[in-house]
Amino acid sequence: PILPLLVKDGLLLPTIASTVFFCIMYGNLDQMVSTSSSPLNERMSSPLPVEPNSFWIQLLGFSQVVSLCGACLLTLLHEVYPPPARYPYLWPTLICAYSSLHFLLFLLAFHVIQFSSGVTVSYSKKKL
Repeated sequence: PILPLLVKDGLLLPTIASTVFFCIMYGNLDQMVSTSSSPLNERMSSPLPVEPNSFWIQLLGFSQVVSLCGACLLTLLHEVYPPPARYPYLWPTLICAYSSLHFLLFLLAFHVIQFSSGVTVSYSKKKL
């Protein structure tokens, strides 16, 4: 896991700062985009009704928030509470398990979104 290495190298604070910066930028992305051809502005200022986000897109947004909260909780636990003497590698093990579950769930979510999007690709056979 990367967290113990970040602590060892003294890079935990810069990592937290860049994560907070990313969250602020991502949260204000719609205000920073000023071109009218942007899909974000088109969605906000279109006189025509725009379809709401699908269930999968809403679920993905919620899971991003839950994912970030879980990472913050594990970071706090790793830094504030020492592991019990009986389980000295408790926090790295939980971080590995969380990361693996995180990866597999997002892999599944993105595959479901990709394969249920309704976009089809047709290939034409050319004779050489």
